[in-house]
Amino acid sequence: MSLDRPEVTLAVPEIDETHPGDLTCTAASKPPSTITWYKNVSNRWEALPSSIRKHNLLTYRIENASRDDAAIFRCTANNGYGGGIEEEVELVVRCRYSEMNT
Repeated sequence: MSLDRPEVTLAVPEIDETHPGDLTCTAASKPPSTITWYKNVSNRWEALPSSIRKHNLLTYRIENASRDDAAIFRCTANNGYGGGIEEEVELVVRCRYSEMNT
């Protein structure tokens, strides 16, 4: 069996405020990697629960995006061979605004 270091591919859309969105991390490796999503909160990395887990894919689902969801996220993948790998991405939440009456 060949052993491959994980290669991480991130798919992160911009999300409109109050809409759902997915952060998806794919790690192709042999053997399969353990994949984890983290969110940077006040300069601390907090592990996130996954919504969808498949063989080499992990998705974190945001049901109702808010301004608080805009942050730096990190996906880590490790299969025990060749060291782990991590990739970071910034999630942009396009905020709604209300017009103020003057």
